[in-house]
This record gives sequence, structure tokens and C-alpha cells, in this order.
Amino acid sequence: MHISMYNEVKAGLGVYIFVIVENALKYVCVFKMIDKNQSNLVRLIGK
Repeated sequence: MHISMYNEVKAGLGVYIFVIVENALKYVCVFKMIDKNQSNLVRLIGK
């Protein structure tokens, strides 16, 4: 009983962490894209 509960919690945490990491990577990609676009806008406005 105790061991199976521990394994379930471990599996749940693994999925939770995986989802967080996946979302973090998506946000990083989005921020990088926004960053590029902002620097392009700054260049356009600068001209």
C-alpha cells in the first residue's frame, strides 16, 4: 500500500514537472521571438 502510493505520487510529480518544463520552453521560445521582433521594430523606428 505504502509503496504503491509513493510510486503514484512520484509519477504524478514527474508529469507535473514535465508539463511545467514544456510550458517554460514554449514561453522561452515566444519571448525570444518577441525580443527579435522588438529589436527589428526599434531598428525600423530608429531609421
